[in-house]
Amino acid sequence: MKDKLWKQFIDDDERGLPVLQNGISRRTFLEAIGYTTAAIALTSCATPEQKVIPYLKQPPELMPGVASWYASTCGGCSAGCGLLVKVRDGRPIKVEGNPEHPVNRGGLCPVAHSLVFGLYDAERLQQPLAGGKPSTWEEADKQIIEKLKAIAASGGKVRLLSNSITGPTSRKVINKFLSQFKDAKHIVYEPVSTAAIRAAHLRTHGVECIPAFRIEDARLIVSLGADFLGTWISPTAFTRSFSQAREVNVRKERMLRHIQFESRLSMTGANADKRVTISPAEEAEAILLLAKLVSARSGATGASETIDGFEPRRLSEKAKAAVAKCADELIGAKGASLVICGSNNIDKQQAVSFINQALGNYGKTIAIPAGNTQNFGRDEDMQTLIAEMKDGSVEALIVLNANPVYDHFSGSEVANAIGRVPLKISLSPVLDETASLADLACPTHHSLESWDDAEPISGVFSTTQPTIAPLFGTRAYQESLMRWSGDSRSFYDALRSEWQAGPFAEQTDVKAFDGFWDKSIHDGVFVSPKADASQPAFKADGLNDAAARLAGRGSSAGSLTAVLYPKVTIRDGRFANNPWLHEIPDPITKNDLGQLRLHVAECGIKGRCSRRPGRPS
Repeated sequence: MKDKLWKQFIDDDERGLPVLQNGISRRTFLEAIGYTTAAIALTSCATPEQKVIPYLKQPPELMPGVASWYASTCGGCSAGCGLLVKVRDGRPIKVEGNPEHPVNRGGLCPVAHSLVFGLYDAERLQQPLAGGKPSTWEEADKQIIEKLKAIAASGGKVRLLSNSITGPTSRKVINKFLSQFKDAKHIVYEPVSTAAIRAAHLRTHGVECIPAFRIEDARLIVSLGADFLGTWISPTAFTRSFSQAREVNVRKERMLRHIQFESRLSMTGANADKRVTISPAEEAEAILLLAKLVSARSGATGASETIDGFEPRRLSEKAKAAVAKCADELIGAKGASLVICGSNNIDKQQAVSFINQALGNYGKTIAIPAGNTQNFGRDEDMQTLIAEMKDGSVEALIVLNANPVYDHFSGSEVANAIGRVPLKISLSPVLDETASLADLACPTHHSLESWDDAEPISGVFSTTQPTIAPLFGTRAYQESLMRWSGDSRSFYDALRSEWQAGPFAEQTDVKAFDGFWDKSIHDGVFVSPKADASQPAFKADGLNDAAARLAGRGSSAGSLTAVLYPKVTIRDGRFANNPWLHEIPDPITKNDLGQLRLHVAECGIKGRCSRRPGRPS
């Protein structure tokens, strides 16, 4: 039957090959089909015609295919690191560290390298929104100015919520905008707060600041839970100082020694000479015991009765021995040592400040006047703002580059409180969880599109310059605030005026301001020659009460403590929408479950962690 059906359709040619009834061989038919398919595929892959239009007058600094480099300042966090932005054919394509910048000295963190991806982020707002619908800047400004005038006339409360602003000119713009209201305040909010360090130094030295930690001048550094090589305050700057102090190719009398006390394996702990594992509940006792031993052996007794008579109850014998040995090493490196703590507890930071004072570190490895201007936030201010919004006393809330609905520990409470504010304005470049609650969204430029300045360390002024024209219909938040306060100048003009009255007046090398400005933009940084070397005196007021509170801290026996920490890449989560940062492997384990097992094993917690296929045990 099969042969009979086959013969109905084909015959054999003179070569014995099957031929269709119409005279076409099977081989010829397949060849024709192959050529036709290839032709269709090639046709579909044809590139559209593009016309190359040359410049009528090509800029002299632009060479097609040849990159240009522009000095700027990183806008990823408040560390204020210097950048060199690579621009090819008018578009930023890469960033590198500025080796002449005194903060990062050529180094950069993953967040800084990801700035280019944020510039071309499709989630960026491309124009103002009013009630969630597209609007124009003229319409948005008109609505906002009318409502703000009514609030100013009635004496209502206006609150501006932002992350840390390191630019002195930007802070002046904010202060001028708020000055037109009777009750206005700038609230600085940081999801991962270091406000305790500022508050502790206000107690001990009368200056609310985060001091400058000079790791490169130390022979011994002791860190209690501070991941200064990973995410703490200014990790890129600390990494440069740390590597400089441990340079093996330079002949040194003594190389920096590093001792780390921590409860999890951090980037800093992995690079320590000696790493001591303590639980979070033991940290307070470790600090008090270290303070007692250093105080007794340095002759600084009598500062606190609680410290002098402290006896640890929860600290393990292994940890006690490690603290005692650490105290001996610190006494041997008096004046060239440094003790830091990553906790956001004011009492702990005050005790650590006392340890550094007993060791004579202030003015040598720690500098108060040269302290940085990062992280101005106070945790109590944020809580006060939430309470004010909940009782309906805030008339207007302006949110700048902050997203507390997402990253605050009580985000749902913040969202409900914001809903009770009559006028809500967002200056965020994206429609995040907080910006989506705003009545008007006025997106700001990306940092690579902006003019700005920064003073991350007192006397170190950095410049930020645009490396590309704004891609969308956004506007610098400084200009928005200036428009709403009746100032029609551009922020560039305001920036030049402030630099002429400030940094330019502090130097004597360049006589003309235009030359000084061009040099500052070219270099990306200006270091003021004025420096105050005086150090405020240490005050022991309240130290005994702080130590008493620490001595009474601790969890019940057998309880567990959760340790929450920022990732090296996405930090506190504000960069969670950047896929490039998600692709970077974790520098320690690449596996959070493996790190959890390591923590369980180190702390001696009994139990089993079930092994999953493909994961290390």
